[in-house]
Amino acid sequence: MRTISFAEYELKRYTAAMGVYPEISLAVDVKAFDTTKFFQFNPMFDDAFEIKIKDGTGTITATNERAVLLGVYHFLKTQGCRFIHPEAGGEIIPHITKVCDVDQIWYAKTRHRGFTDGVTAGDERGFDIILKYIDWLPKMMANSFFTELTDYYSHYCNLFSYVGNPYKKPDTLTREQFEINDKRLVEEIQKRGLIRHGAGHGWTVELMGLKEIHRTAEVQKCEHPEILAQINGERKYYMDSPLFSNLCYSNPKVRRDFANLVYDYSVSHPEIDVIHVWLGDQFSNFCECDECKKLTPTDWYVKILNEIDEIFTSHGSDKKIGFLTYFELCFPPTTERLINQDRFIMMFAPYQRDFRQRYRDVEPKPYTFRGLNTYTEDDMDAALYLSQLKDWKKIFTGDSFVFDYTFFEKPSIVDTTNVLYANIPYSDSVFLPEIGLNGRIECGGMRIMSPTVLNMHADLLPLFYGDISYEKFYNDFFEDCYGEGEEISAFLEEMAKAMPYDHLCTMLGKKMPLTPDESEKLTEGREALRRFRDKLFEYNPEKAEHRLNCFYFREYLDILEFIQTALLEKTENTPEEETKKKVDSLFQITHRKEAIMPAILSARAITKFFQWLV
Repeated sequence: MRTISFAEYELKRYTAAMGVYPEISLAVDVKAFDTTKFFQFNPMFDDAFEIKIKDGTGTITATNERAVLLGVYHFLKTQGCRFIHPEAGGEIIPHITKVCDVDQIWYAKTRHRGFTDGVTAGDERGFDIILKYIDWLPKMMANSFFTELTDYYSHYCNLFSYVGNPYKKPDTLTREQFEINDKRLVEEIQKRGLIRHGAGHGWTVELMGLKEIHRTAEVQKCEHPEILAQINGERKYYMDSPLFSNLCYSNPKVRRDFANLVYDYSVSHPEIDVIHVWLGDQFSNFCECDECKKLTPTDWYVKILNEIDEIFTSHGSDKKIGFLTYFELCFPPTTERLINQDRFIMMFAPYQRDFRQRYRDVEPKPYTFRGLNTYTEDDMDAALYLSQLKDWKKIFTGDSFVFDYTFFEKPSIVDTTNVLYANIPYSDSVFLPEIGLNGRIECGGMRIMSPTVLNMHADLLPLFYGDISYEKFYNDFFEDCYGEGEEISAFLEEMAKAMPYDHLCTMLGKKMPLTPDESEKLTEGREALRRFRDKLFEYNPEKAEHRLNCFYFREYLDILEFIQTALLEKTENTPEEETKKKVDSLFQITHRKEAIMPAILSARAITKFFQWLV
């Protein structure tokens, strides 16, 4: 189904549900828009739409078919529809008697707006969840979806093994089942015209001759050990992991085979619009042989990218290649330069920056490249990253976006309210163009959607609409979700002050009790929760969707009270046996079919919480 046909279907489906039948024609017409508003306009990537509706008749015109679909969803919003989250109760569809007139034109504030496929977090409904998110993303004005790894079958097998959850037995995902579901994934992405980003890590593993790509430390025999990076005089896996390991990039055959592998992959995966070429998934892991030491890791990386471009150009392919500035690769090259910059999209990945800081509040700091394989996690911070980005932008003038970890790192993971840090992604999404970035794709954690999806709205919507004022955005969200949302938002703000977030960020992986002050605040917070639960039972909003979201919220209160109790009982010794038993409930609730992907903590954080608790 062509995307414009799907847009027509969606328009008719929702308006019929609203009780109206407008006559609206849909069209693509690039000439209707001022394309100079975009950075290096490309109709495949750049979204704009114009809506002209009067007395139930009119047009929605856009720069591409996907933008037509975005225009349809925006039109529906002007008529009172709301698309809050992907599950039951997430859509508010009002019954109206007349179509409101609309005369609006919108240009996307940024080009890249999306998420990766790290959404399942080991849920047994993994693929169905992904398909729901794919359906939801364009309703949030997103236009991109990223499936990581050159072959992500093993990645999904790992998700379905529920590592660290003692209450779930591993599920088996056969290659045949994976292929069937992957075909569904491709169809749903293409139906909506989403930009498909793919691959990333995995090339180095395939060049080693391995058949499977694992994020775990599962060791497979390297078929070509002579091409592994030499570190401390040895050519072996870095940290015993093929995926973490780099290769000897001064070896011309390695670079040539790398380039051919990427091109062959592009031919066999035409559904991928942007093929990402990344190296080993770690840092301080580059080859130290005499030849490799002659250039920096980034210079060797640029040489590989140029050889990839040569092969694509020789075959007449205009496929886009995403390259990664990550760990040491954030240091700009000293001698090499990307020759055909139009081929490439730079993906800035400031891993392990402090996600409690806004980009606008960070002052870049001077830096020098200290030397090969001398860096640790302590060296990675936003001030260094932003300075490196600034220098990269001096030598690379092409398209770029940030690959952020907002829903992967601890601040969001341990925020059991989703209000404490929601203003951070909102501010960053508005600010990205100021630092030369044309959007954002988030890595991981789309399941952190309880008690609300406020943080994801804060992340995605400003990427398209720009700044609509955080206060207005915040108040509108709670009203849309609950009808009268002021008391719920006020309660969450109270819980945000009561929960020991600094402690939670520190304690993951450590055994440490609360301080007396933290215990006192948490005790008061638990009493406030119990009072609010009684009050919430009295709230009976008119709309069924609001009532269902309140039901989800009551489930959230049960989980939050359990976490508060567990934290209060935790001492230098183990907690009460009854609390340990309730861990079972925590794990089970995070996989319940009714709730909105209801992990208060991500599966990763829950595992660490369990280990800490017992």
